[in-house]
Amino acid sequence: MVLYSILYILSEQVKCVIRLVVNETKVVYKISEEIKSADITRVVSPRERYEKIQQWSVLYTRLAEATRIFNRIFGFQITVMLTTAISYISIYIYSMVFMSVDGYIKTDIFMKIGTKLIYYNIEIFFLSIAAQRLQNDVTDLKRSLAMLLTYSLQDYEVYRATKDLLRLVFNRQLQIQAFGSITVDMSLPPASIILFTTYTVIALQFNNVL
Repeated sequence: MVLYSILYILSEQVKCVIRLVVNETKVVYKISEEIKSADITRVVSPRERYEKIQQWSVLYTRLAEATRIFNRIFGFQITVMLTTAISYISIYIYSMVFMSVDGYIKTDIFMKIGTKLIYYNIEIFFLSIAAQRLQNDVTDLKRSLAMLLTYSLQDYEVYRATKDLLRLVFNRQLQIQAFGSITVDMSLPPASIILFTTYTVIALQFNNVL
């Protein structure tokens, strides 16, 4: 739950940047419409918008650094969680097959293994949800910055700053990774189950069990 809470905080910070970008896009769009209709009611300094975007860049850089530190601190723990969950899947399948072949099934053993299997996979599932949510927020941020970039063509400084921020978001992804550059997202749980179930079936076939 600690890992999930940290990822939730990072996700909320990204959403905060998204809200700022969306609000600024609305302002820039309104100004562009006023310029087209020659009905300018107020003047917004491009320098102020430029400074805002610079602040967003600093904030996103700190978020990227926080994500990197998160991966360094908890990468090993996430790897252990993944390995343990996958090991229990293999143990459960092996136990079920071999006990069925031998003609007896120990209910208490199945209960213990099944409980551990459910526990670790629930942890992986919630962690994957939080990591996927963070990636989805970054995708929304890219979309919002692209919209702001479209409406900033009239001011070169603002356009360049927005383009630099968009490039920063593309180059420094907020991805949660375990050791070995394994990306944690919603595709991880089913991929792990399919992979190790396949290898388990192959191993059982070599042992003439199947």
